Amino acid sequence: MAGYDEGNVYYTDLGDGEGRPGADGDGVTPGQARRKFADLLRNFRSEPTAEYPDGRLTYRDKLDQDQPPRDVTVLLDDIIGA
Repeated sequence: MAGYDEGNVYYTDLGDGEGRPGADGDGVTPGQARRKFADLLRNFRSEPTAEYPDGRLTYRDKLDQDQPPRDVTVLLDDIIGA
């Protein structure tokens, strides 16, 4: 079986190896960024109004439909403020 995978290298970036962001606490790994973004989509609340005193779940409401949209526009101000 020598050389069976030669030229075909498969790997998964788990963000826990040496030399990658997050290995020694100096950055955010791609997996951590995906989880934080999913958390933003799930839990972001807009400003409170009379109709929604706790704020509206803006992005969750957009995605929670019978036919969810193909794409969702996320405001950069929402990401910065999260």
